[in-house]
Amino acid sequence: MDINFDAQQQNVFREIQRNLALMCADNTRKSALSLFTRKTTHSGIYLYGDVGRGKTTLVKHIFDQLHITKQRYHCDTFFAELHRALQSKDINTLADDIHHQFRVIWIDELQIYDIATAMLLRRLIPALIAHHVIVLMTGNIAPDDFYKGGLNREQFADFIPYFQEHFYCLPLDGAVDYRLQLKAAQASAPLKQNPHFWLASPAATCEMESVFESHAQGATP
Repeated sequence: MDINFDAQQQNVFREIQRNLALMCADNTRKSALSLFTRKTTHSGIYLYGDVGRGKTTLVKHIFDQLHITKQRYHCDTFFAELHRALQSKDINTLADDIHHQFRVIWIDELQIYDIATAMLLRRLIPALIAHHVIVLMTGNIAPDDFYKGGLNREQFADFIPYFQEHFYCLPLDGAVDYRLQLKAAQASAPLKQNPHFWLASPAATCEMESVFESHAQGATP
């Protein structure tokens, strides 16, 4: 599939590629060699901005070209799996398990809904860094606003400067919402040529039901 990135997306694309290459190189250096080379202090990349700006598409294009062990997760699935795994393992064991399977993981659509998830992220990221796992993240919220207004946020707040120190935090906040362009193109096409796609989320469920009802026009499902 041909992808035409706009100027800002191209700049961010190159920045992610450059930083990811540096991190991958650091992870493969021998300890003796590292005494004579300058290492990057970063262990991850966080791309954030408003919805519809192409964050997931951009990172997917880079992620698909990586020829190393890797895994992509949706945020909700990732944290649900971790919460279950923590019933029988500690956080360092989980990080070590991930390290032995993947050099790079990508957590898409980052959302921090509650203090349990916030504290899990606070513990997990340092453990992954200690195990030399490179972490890619995409989300809508700037790091300073992580879990903003959340209950007991003060327990989580000290993690934010740590995150900003160890992650390249790159904004993607162009003026174009590409979702609206896609919806406009779909609306002008015949229904049978007008597929819809959603990531699993409460908001997507509401939108899907609305589209279904508009096509059903009152008919009983």
